[in-house]
Amino acid sequence: MNAEVAIITSGGMLKEIAEKNNLNKILLNCWNDNFQGISILPDDYNGSKNGVLHLLRNGYRNIAIIFGTDYWMKGYRDRLNGWRDAHLDLNFEVDQRLILKTEKTEHGNESKVGYYATKKLLKINKSVDAIFCTNDLIAMGTYQALKEEKLEIPKDIAVIGYDNSNIAENLKPELTSVQLPHAEMTQKAISHILNENIFRDNFKIYVDSPLISRSSVSVSYTHLRAHETREDLVWRGLLG
Repeated sequence: MNAEVAIITSGGMLKEIAEKNNLNKILLNCWNDNFQGISILPDDYNGSKNGVLHLLRNGYRNIAIIFGTDYWMKGYRDRLNGWRDAHLDLNFEVDQRLILKTEKTEHGNESKVGYYATKKLLKINKSVDAIFCTNDLIAMGTYQALKEEKLEIPKDIAVIGYDNSNIAENLKPELTSVQLPHAEMTQKAISHILNENIFRDNFKIYVDSPLISRSSVSVSYTHLRAHETREDLVWRGLLG
């Protein structure tokens, strides 16, 4: 293999080296419709879907989803689709009022987005019992807002984050979060560098984004909802 390889981690980098035709390119955790080569991406759709299924199977029914200012990006669109399809797969209604998106002009950093979105959510929907945050910084702001409202995690409201960053383990209670598989994606990129044939096509490789379960979601028998039937409990495995 004579050509050199560039592993590109942002759209800005792609534009920067687009004219260097002697470079084979691998996109890592980013996507461009006009790109020729391999793109290695986290499986945000199934990562989100499995996180929401985890909530639904543990009795949570009114699950909000909070986006930051980059909600238009492919990864976040996949996370929204996963949230929606988890509800549909288990025959639950999709409530559009539980989708919170933030424009860039509204707030500063992502933790503030989570804080203000959670405050807004609690005013318009008193029945929300779980919040799916599309990154861990948003979850950090959500924690602060819930604390101010004297709502206990996970007793009153469950919270799931996304990225499984260092933030997840440092929050109290520790945050259940979907893993953004940086190491695995990098390893995939390295393993494909020597395969020159892949650079002649445009295709994507998705890497699993597993749910890392911690203390911000209740999975015990004591987490019962007033609306649950005996069939719900049997389905959850809490009754025989």
